[in-house]
Amino acid sequence: MDSTRIHESDSDPDKGTPAATRFVLGVIPARILARINDKATRFEGMPGGGQLKMDFSAHATCLEMLRWGLKGWENLLDAGTGQPLVFETREELDGNIRTKVPTDACLTAVPGDLRMELANAIRDFNTVTRTDQVSPSGGAGDQPATAA
Repeated sequence: MDSTRIHESDSDPDKGTPAATRFVLGVIPARILARINDKATRFEGMPGGGQLKMDFSAHATCLEMLRWGLKGWENLLDAGTGQPLVFETREELDGNIRTKVPTDACLTAVPGDLRMELANAIRDFNTVTRTDQVSPSGGAGDQPATAA
């Protein structure tokens, strides 16, 4: 799987032009992706022992997807000044995985309506399907995954 992919929002009036805002999406380590997905939905209660409570953490999951999967941007403008925003990172350590993640200020700079769209695009980019898989034997019909 390629390590990054460029995403332009369908809602960007400049999509497909040099003025479009481009977001760089990246691969999330499998252990971290599993943890994010596990926290997305939580069940509490005992089967047959009363009410079952479900908790959906859509917004927290969205921010975690962005924290680990957003690798950069081009042409993202400050809503107040119209000036380009710099993509800034800080080092994050999760277990034995050390990587650079966007600062909280960068996550805040992404317009709210785009956060969920980007998180979904990151999730889709990090989903390996059977057609993406390459067998160890390199059998016929196996293709390495490529980013669109």
